[in-house]
Amino acid sequence: MAESIKIELTEEDVQRKTDSEKLSDLVKITFASHKLLADHGEIIFGNGDPQKGLCFKVATQGTRLNWLIGILSALGLTGLAGFVSYVAGK
Repeated sequence: MAESIKIELTEEDVQRKTDSEKLSDLVKITFASHKLLADHGEIIFGNGDPQKGLCFKVATQGTRLNWLIGILSALGLTGLAGFVSYVAGK
């Protein structure tokens, strides 16, 4: 869209417009809104390729973080068990 739409209209501005001008502005706002929603959908859900969407990437990072926490916890517990057995053996 090359033409911008003034959305900050006052009640007086709207009253001064003709019905065809009001309808024309509503149609412009509707199509601009549709394009914006389509762009957001592509960013969030990946539109056609779900692995490119933000939701998939966040879920993947969450899974990786859970695995990392599990592995580090296991290593920590193993180290703590070895330290306790070393101290108890003295």
